[in-house]
Amino acid sequence: MSTPMPTPTTLLVEAMYTCHTKQDMGGIIARVSNDCKWDIEAPGLPFHGKWNGKEQVRKFFTTLESTCELTSFKWKLLNSNGMNATYEIECKGLYKTNLRPMIAIMRHEWVSKDGLVMSHTNTVNQIQELAALYKKPLLTNVEIAQLGYEAFNKGDIALIRALLADDIMAEDQFLGFPTAGSYCGKNEFVLWMTKLMLCFQPTGLTAKLLNSTGDKVTMEVQCPGIFRHNNRSFTSNETHEWIIMNGKVKNVIAKMPTNAKQTLDTFNAPMNPDKPLTTAQIVTQLYDTFQQGVPEMMRGGVADKVKFTNGATGLPFGRSYNGWNEWMLFFHTLNATVEITNFTWEIQSFDKTTVRTSIHFTLKFRNNNKLVRVAHEDHVFTIDNNGHVVNLEATPRNLNEWLDAYNARA
Repeated sequence: MSTPMPTPTTLLVEAMYTCHTKQDMGGIIARVSNDCKWDIEAPGLPFHGKWNGKEQVRKFFTTLESTCELTSFKWKLLNSNGMNATYEIECKGLYKTNLRPMIAIMRHEWVSKDGLVMSHTNTVNQIQELAALYKKPLLTNVEIAQLGYEAFNKGDIALIRALLADDIMAEDQFLGFPTAGSYCGKNEFVLWMTKLMLCFQPTGLTAKLLNSTGDKVTMEVQCPGIFRHNNRSFTSNETHEWIIMNGKVKNVIAKMPTNAKQTLDTFNAPMNPDKPLTTAQIVTQLYDTFQQGVPEMMRGGVADKVKFTNGATGLPFGRSYNGWNEWMLFFHTLNATVEITNFTWEIQSFDKTTVRTSIHFTLKFRNNNKLVRVAHEDHVFTIDNNGHVVNLEATPRNLNEWLDAYNARA
């Protein structure tokens, strides 16, 4: 089946969907006509009904936001014809009154004229089940903790975030492991989860209740997984303490695993000889980690005595670096100098020891906000038999353009 061609209506609607995912109310309302007809067919839920005109549409979104915390919003164009368009929507989230996870499949009908929405109809599938779920009582603290573990197994960081209090405090007491430390606030908690998921692939975490008293929940956790950098399996045996108040997670402490030495030995072991990663897979993991903004999680794939030559001579980060500590110094210097977006890469060639890549990205210099919209760089990685990067050479293709932007006046 061919994909429907975009029309002014589909471009308008998809811009509104993008605004919705970014919680940009102004962007949505600006695309709605003053006398817009807005019909939501969701009996049993607070946002059911007709919300006609700009101010009523605004009130609809306020009501929706107070009812659900969305964790995923995906759309698929079914058909479009002139001023009309039809979409299928998959929406995931939590009801705020009871923290029950919900998945809604909807059909959206749109009509536009002169660049504005004239009418919108939203029909929610299986509305009786969704309405019944909305009326259920608040999850217990134990159920909230279990929901967090289920989300972690699925890699659903958005759902984890929805369970957190704004002032969440967490502590990872696994000394010697790359994720050890304290994390304050939602963003840092999500950073902790991101680090864990970059470090290993969970293969079926299980949690058993040890005790639940008042706001405190204590769980015995078995966390099996596969370390991504060496493809070795492990199981970490831990105790987790949760503080959950008014339906939100306020504090999490992950105690030192009872088998910490065994887990660390597995983490620090060389590549699994029975299931070795290719050199291309190793480099891909490093790029994925870089894109997540946590270069410290490259530790398992980089040799202690790594050598790195960055050819951006004339820029603060353009020099040679020796050893892991200087590897990290490069990333700190890079981050202090530029903001990198639109990062993509292509593997040009690879064998058992060498990977050649070409990368493209946008540079924005922090000293003057000047842009290099398309920066090009070639990378050559050398990887040892243990699966560790021992040498990296980075050569900019359009360095003069970088230097002109860096040296320009603000």
